[in-house]
Amino acid sequence: MPPTIDLAILSTGQLLSYLQAARRCGGHYSPYESGGPSITIEEIKAELATRPHIPNRAERKQRQRLRQRAGRGRADDPRLW
Repeated sequence: MPPTIDLAILSTGQLLSYLQAARRCGGHYSPYESGGPSITIEEIKAELATRPHIPNRAERKQRQRLRQRAGRGRADDPRLW
């Protein structure tokens, strides 16, 4: 019997990698070289919907700037934006 893939135990980063691979492979992805079970985009997205949001690059930079300004005590000075 082929092994099953428990998406709940995978990290969010692994799920995002599997999602990219599934998109490249036409809607499904098998992480095993010997065939094995495949994961559909819908299954991956359903599991990702249960996870907290991961900020993208622009969101991370904005949060970093806010933390830096707050550390300097100048969070509300628009001249430093």
